[in-house]
Order: sequence, then structure tokens, then C-alpha cells
Amino acid sequence: MHIIIKWVILLLSYTVSLFIFQEGFLLKKTSLEYNSKCEDFRGRAGLCWNKPHFKKAIWIIIDALRYDFLDTSNVSTKQYQNRLKITGDLMKHQPNNTIVSLFIADPPTTTYQRIKGLTTGSLPTFIEIKDNFDAGGIDEDNVIDQLIKNGHNITFMGDDTWVSLFKNKFNKQFDAPSFDVYDLDTVDNVVLENIYNEMKNDDWSLIIGHFLGVDHCGHRYGPDHPIMLSKLDQMNDMLENVIKEMDNDTILFVMGDHGMSNDGNHGGDSNLEIEAGFFAYAKKPIVYGKRVDKFYQIDFVPTFSFLLGIPIPFTNIGVVVESFFSTKELINLLQINIAQVIRLITAYGREDSGLTHNFQTILQQYNFGLNDDAESYFKILYSIQDQLRSIWPG
Repeated sequence: MHIIIKWVILLLSYTVSLFIFQEGFLLKKTSLEYNSKCEDFRGRAGLCWNKPHFKKAIWIIIDALRYDFLDTSNVSTKQYQNRLKITGDLMKHQPNNTIVSLFIADPPTTTYQRIKGLTTGSLPTFIEIKDNFDAGGIDEDNVIDQLIKNGHNITFMGDDTWVSLFKNKFNKQFDAPSFDVYDLDTVDNVVLENIYNEMKNDDWSLIIGHFLGVDHCGHRYGPDHPIMLSKLDQMNDMLENVIKEMDNDTILFVMGDHGMSNDGNHGGDSNLEIEAGFFAYAKKPIVYGKRVDKFYQIDFVPTFSFLLGIPIPFTNIGVVVESFFSTKELINLLQINIAQVIRLITAYGREDSGLTHNFQTILQQYNFGLNDDAESYFKILYSIQDQLRSIWPG
């Protein structure tokens, strides 16, 4: 009898421990399937949220593009540092047309979670790692769906994870399998074989190209290897060619979805793994506000949305990047941004009353009115972001 009691106690302890582990470490967010609409925040003259700055965009993801691969501010001590020379050249000769920044990923850093963050503006949770190996579609509102709903066509090329996440969403797609880490060239070649010809066509508003060679080279050889130098030089040549072919109504975004450690891996344990590089360029000025030297990847979502004139996805908690906007325009955009994020918190509160309680003070501040200045808006938005990171840890 004594032994049976011991086993019962042990079993109960195990069950309670498993429950606590599941509810904490394996936390899942409730997926909200609401969608933003143009009517939610009509801009002047009936515009959809904001007047677009550009008609078209080219969005290049260089998987595992670590910040120091393009950082132009530090003296190079390794051959791979500052290897994307095009960024330094443009910062020197066309500074008002160029933005280079640290681009911080919220871990974990699997491809699925990074694409989701970059398109929805939402935070990942640890258990979502499993989706990297069996990726279903993205249910949350996102910039891909918003572009399509607002009459834009998208051409995609590269890592086939995108095709799994956004089934039947692309007007054209040129994809290749992504999981063979020993293959440094197949996915990249698919992009290189198609991007220049597709840029000449008039059937797209957004071209997405996702390169994998740098990431796979890192996993296989690490960053400090001659093959990595060759890969980075290939990416530099590609960017030079893309910029040469761009027209004046197009903006180029180049980014890593994460960084890599000095042994070439990534998970999120160190700054090197979460600090990616970001680079934006257009043939007309894009720098109208204070230069920001670092921002979170989820902050790209509202920034991209405002620049292209589409609604910010409903579940976004990203904060608009001020570098791209004049002071006058920025105030208006921050007002929209904070209203959209407060709307999200309110919607989550209907699903989880405890979450609303966490934001009681912020909601009261918002309801009573904020000072009409950028600093007040940024303070509230980043406070919400930080609190949600503590509630939904990656």
C-alpha cells in the first residue's frame, strides 16, 4: 500500500509538472483571425490609411544576413565583415536615399517564425518551432493578404517555405526546396535566373526573393570561410544589378531573417544570432526623419504598410520606423499605429481578460488622451511591445 501511494504521488507530481511546463514554456497564443480594412482608418481624400510613397517594392531576404556582413560603421577585422560593399558606397554617395540598420529578430529564429513575424508583425512562441517542419498556412492577417486585397500582384522566388505559408497567393512563383543545408546554390540560382527578367515586366507590385546560400554556408562552414566570402560577393553583385534595373517608383528592402553564431548556427541564444542586417534604398530620397540605427523585425510591418499604402495587419504590434517619414507625417502615422495596436489588445482581451488587466494603465492613458507628440506615442507603443514579450516569451 505504501508503495502504491508513492507511485500515485509521483504520477501526480509528474502530471502537474507537465501541465506547468506546457502552460509556460510551451505557451501558445490565441490566433485572431480578424483583418484590417481600408475603412478602419481612412486617410485624407479617402486614401487607405496613408498615401503610398511608392508604387512597387522589391523585398530581398538573404537568409542569415548577419549585421556585420553589411555594417559600414566598424573597422573590418574579418574578411566577411562589411562584405556587402554596395551598402557603404550608397551611404557615402547617396545618404538620403539609403538606410542601413541593425534588424533584431525575436527568437526562436526558424524560417517559419521569421517569415510570420515579418509579414504579420506578431511575436512567435517557442512551440511554433514545430511548424518549421510542417508549415501550414498563416491564418493571421498579414501584408501579403493585404496587398492582394488592395489590388496588388506579387511575384515570389526562392525558399519554398513561402509557398507553403501563402498557398495560391502569388501571381507568379519560382521556388525550390529549402531543407538540404549542403546545397548552397539551387535556391539562390532560382532567384538569380528570374529576378532581372521579372523586374522588366509590368505585372507586379511586389517581388520577393528569398536567398538561402549564406545560411546554408554558415551551417556547413561557418562565416569565416572562403566559400562564405564568395557567397557574400555574389549577393553584393546581385544587389548592384537589381539597383541598376530599378525605376524611380520602386523601393528596395534587403534584410536577414536572423544572424548566425561564429560557428554558423542560429537559435536565438546570442546577439550574433538575432542581430540581422537591414538595408533600404530608392532612387529618390527615403530619409525624412531621424535615422534609427536599430529596430525590431516586427517594426518592418507597419513601416512597409505605410510606404505601400495598405492597412497594417490586425495582429501587428510593430512600431513604425521614423527614419522614412517627416515629423508631420509621422505624428499621423503614430496615431494610426497606436489605435491599431490598442484595437488588438482589446480584441485579445475578449479572449483573455487577464491580458487586458495587464494593460489597464496603458488603456486608461490612451482613453484619457495622450500628448500629441511622437515621443509620447513611441513610449506607449514600445511599452506595449515589451509587456507582450514578457507575456509571450519566445
